[in-house]
Amino acid sequence: MQARTEAILKNTGFTIVELMVAMVISLVVMGAIYSTFQVQQQSYIHQERVAAVQQNLRAAMYYITREIRMAGYDPTGSSNFGVVTAASDSINFTMDYLYGDSALSDNGVIDSGEDITYSLSGTDLVRNAGSGNQVIAENIDSLELTYLDQDSNGTNETVHIKIVGKSQKDTTISRTLESNAKCRNIDM
Repeated sequence: MQARTEAILKNTGFTIVELMVAMVISLVVMGAIYSTFQVQQQSYIHQERVAAVQQNLRAAMYYITREIRMAGYDPTGSSNFGVVTAASDSINFTMDYLYGDSALSDNGVIDSGEDITYSLSGTDLVRNAGSGNQVIAENIDSLELTYLDQDSNGTNETVHIKIVGKSQKDTTISRTLESNAKCRNIDM
């Protein structure tokens, strides 16, 4: 009986070899889990930066497109409003912000804030409307404006807008957004 009890006690523990094998397997599994976590974390950070660049470009495109569409708006018919200058990297135009409300009509006078310029200042897309530059988007590599001939008399009615932006923290991330803005109120 005593021999049998001794045999049972000998088989109840782990040997040093078994412990070492278990520790190596645990380390390999933990290393694989950590490696997977690192890859997922880097992917998340990259996608977050891409989304920030795209959102920045979408906001910039929204503002510039909306106002170029309204360029030359003149409810009074004074012919004072329109495109002043149209270059490949900037545009300057006027429009009446009163939207034709006869009680508020300014009789076609270009007021402060109705002379608008979009251009790049360093890496910022800025909007100048008489009261100083307002940054519309940051980290912009280029702004390209192309004026398209859309009608038979040779006047331009559409502006093709191309904005290239980059990530502030990772300069390898770059995105391009393009859109056409049909000027509803003028022939350029």
